[in-house]
Amino acid sequence: KAFDRGYDALAKAHDARWADYYSRTALSIPDKRMEANYWIQSYRYGSATRKGALPIDLLGPWFRATPWPRIWLNLNLQLTYYPMAAGNHPEIAATLADWVDANTNIFIEAAGDYRSDSAACGRGTPPYGPTHFWGEYGNLLWILSDYWNFLRTYPDDRRTVERFYPMLKRAVEFSVHALRKGEDGRLHMPLDISPEWKVKAEDTTYDLELLCWGLETAIRIDDRFELGDPDIVRYRVVLENLAQKHVGPDGIMIGKDVPLTGPHRHYSHLIGLYPLRRIDIDNPEERALYKRSIEHWLGFKLPRPLTRNDWSYKGYTWTGATAMYAMLDEPEKAVAQLRKYLDIYPWPNTFYMETGPVIETPFSAAAATQELLLQGWGVEKGTVDLLRLFPGVPADWPSAWFDGLRAEGGYTVSAASRDGKTVAFRIRADRPRPLRLRFKASAVGQIKTPKGSPFETKKLANGWVQAEGVLLAGETLSLGDMAAFERPVADARTSARSYHYGLNGQEASGKTTTE
Repeated sequence: KAFDRGYDALAKAHDARWADYYSRTALSIPDKRMEANYWIQSYRYGSATRKGALPIDLLGPWFRATPWPRIWLNLNLQLTYYPMAAGNHPEIAATLADWVDANTNIFIEAAGDYRSDSAACGRGTPPYGPTHFWGEYGNLLWILSDYWNFLRTYPDDRRTVERFYPMLKRAVEFSVHALRKGEDGRLHMPLDISPEWKVKAEDTTYDLELLCWGLETAIRIDDRFELGDPDIVRYRVVLENLAQKHVGPDGIMIGKDVPLTGPHRHYSHLIGLYPLRRIDIDNPEERALYKRSIEHWLGFKLPRPLTRNDWSYKGYTWTGATAMYAMLDEPEKAVAQLRKYLDIYPWPNTFYMETGPVIETPFSAAAATQELLLQGWGVEKGTVDLLRLFPGVPADWPSAWFDGLRAEGGYTVSAASRDGKTVAFRIRADRPRPLRLRFKASAVGQIKTPKGSPFETKKLANGWVQAEGVLLAGETLSLGDMAAFERPVADARTSARSYHYGLNGQEASGKTTTE
């Protein structure tokens, strides 16, 4: 077929596809190594799958010997899909949701005796199954949280109700079947593995946080669409009586009677913060708990300097920590974690190796870069969308800007920052939504919409300003002039194609690489 079409026709279609692809978003940050890495990963996931294709496995279309020739489901697939929705590439982000919808039998069969109302998954699966559950109750719920992020970023009511909601309920039911009532009157999860930790525990934080997220999301969907699902009454009771995550002197524990006693490359016990965002960002006690837990998690002394071959911590440890620090308003620490990843782990072509090649970590570095610039907090307290601009940008960055990133709630966002302060933004809503916007500024300028929708502003602590109101469908909320920061589409494409990635923290040289 390719020979019949001829080179010129193929090249023209290829070029047009990539020109459109790179026109969707743009960003510029002072750390050009970090920026170059972002664009290379954007190119890579644009190459790894397309509409109608399979979800991305550990290799994508690139090949070498691997000990893991499957789709892996306790971190890898989930991290792989983080940057695509925010990067304004719904056709690629949708491949995960499409795969789940088209292969529900894989997950239903894994539920075994509970297949009549439940679904589950193992740690890995071939693309068309089977997968066999053997532990890690939260894995399917984590996959579905990616699906939910996609639906929140590109709202689709029909798909939410007809496809996502039934599968979410099945994943919730599988964990609910496992609950046992304890002497304390609470409902407890059974002995289980917290991903990548060496000791099993009851009530793993991983399982509890994901079950809470699943229950809350099911309740929210039922409320939003007035489904009248009779199971929701039971879900509310389960949520009210579910065991709480276990907390010790050093912070959040792996599970009951199992504290974190050494380096832990996976952040399974911190998943409630990232990516689930099950935290009241305005609650100082919750913020303090997570800060203490992160410092303990990353604070173990190693017998020798960290290398890419060390299994104490791995690359995705630091990309996850980047996002967490940005969420907790620690921009200097956030940037330091991402630089640590870039200093140690990527190979010259930005691929990443453990025992074999794994693609999720470079992609999670792209997602972490997005977290520095924009955070969509989803539905806050059930009613209001919360967006935060430049939460991970340190004050010593002279400028930073982005154009066309997407956020949960159905927003397209562009914004510019100077010296850690937001000087301009443009936010467009796909549908009418109550919006709470936060950004750092020395003074509050005029925030307006073309239709004059009122937004009330007030100053918060630590330099944050909050603007709150209702943004109508198709309406744009703006401050300042974003036009001064926009650049030609070709520049974004050149950034991705032309940076020669330097080894061990060397600056990008600007040399043109092979097509």
